[in-house]
Amino acid sequence: MAAALILCLGATVALVLSIGYGRSAAGTGAGFAVRYITLPAPLLSAAAFAWILCGDRISRVAVPAAIALVLAWANYDVNTPAGAEFAVARKQLGDDLMAEVRAGTPPGQLVERWNDRIYPDRGRLYYALRLMALMNLKPFDDMPSEARDLYTWWMFNLPPLSIEPPDGAQRRFINGGWEVLAVRTGTQITFEVPQSLFHLEGKYGVPPSWQKVMTSDGVRGEVLAHYGLEPETETIVDRVLDPLHVPEDRAIQYFTCEVKPLARKREIVLRVSPRTPVADGEPAPVDWVFFGDTNFSP
Repeated sequence: MAAALILCLGATVALVLSIGYGRSAAGTGAGFAVRYITLPAPLLSAAAFAWILCGDRISRVAVPAAIALVLAWANYDVNTPAGAEFAVARKQLGDDLMAEVRAGTPPGQLVERWNDRIYPDRGRLYYALRLMALMNLKPFDDMPSEARDLYTWWMFNLPPLSIEPPDGAQRRFINGGWEVLAVRTGTQITFEVPQSLFHLEGKYGVPPSWQKVMTSDGVRGEVLAHYGLEPETETIVDRVLDPLHVPEDRAIQYFTCEVKPLARKREIVLRVSPRTPVADGEPAPVDWVFFGDTNFSP
């Protein structure tokens, strides 16, 4: 029995240490979140059983009783008020979040503002909002369909921080239902990359339907990386697609790259522009490039 108690204590201590180690990267207070409060409970249980088994006639009753009384007092005086305060705070967060969504805040800006207030992972927060929008849950149940659709894109696993101009990108389905974002010449899409993500891969190309009516000599698709507040720019992908004259350019293209950990502020830009620069005042040819399955990962 003594060995069993020692093993129980050792396992619980190992659990506590693993939580501290595993959550240390998220900040000094991450391992003390309220959701972990019950995990060290076996320490108290093991202490009570130890006194019951090994204590004298008085202590084997008095010590477990004292532990039970202290826990009862803590539940009444600490746990219950803390739970009530936590509920009020979370309800206020939920109300504030729903108000921002209903106000039409773009997904990228919303995730940026709420990342540290709800869950410190932009990808997971965007995924949760995306599922809520798809299932038409609050706050998406009474939103215009155009605004709700912005949260249901599946071609990226991070929401764009901005799309300039706002009408330069359109959600499309190609090749039997594959969802992509079609981007017009003169448009760029910007993502802010979290510090935990270093790898980017994606697919792009000229939409098959556009290849049938395309008349230009090609369109340029670029993937750029900006590092720092005064951006140092790196060109990751710079490819001219000319499906009219180059058969290989009619297929889906792939890219993969590393996003360097050079600065706290890192942005990825998807940009589409005419193959041939256009002089000031002259109209630019309109062409389209799609991006799909564009994902950031550790």
